[in-house]
Amino acid sequence: MNDSLPIAKKINEELKNHPLIVEFKSVEHDFLNSEYLKQLKNEMNFYKKCTMDDETRKKYLNLKKTYDSDPLVCNYLRLKEEVEEFKQEIIDYILK
Repeated sequence: MNDSLPIAKKINEELKNHPLIVEFKSVEHDFLNSEYLKQLKNEMNFYKKCTMDDETRKKYLNLKKTYDSDPLVCNYLRLKEEVEEFKQEIIDYILK
């Protein structure tokens, strides 16, 4: 089993440098550090916890629509899904 450690390290290095992973990490960083998105999420959570009368519901849904359609959110979620598919392809290949 110790013989596989160098192979695992090599695979790890290759994967960290794969264009999809590099792009995902960059977008993930921007997504996680976006003050605008954090603020939107905080406002959404506030309205979500409130009693949902018609006005509160409209405010929440408007914020959610704004958040969900933000290009950074869309790009992050798309890349996250691509990375999951890529990871599954690797696992499937290894288990063949």
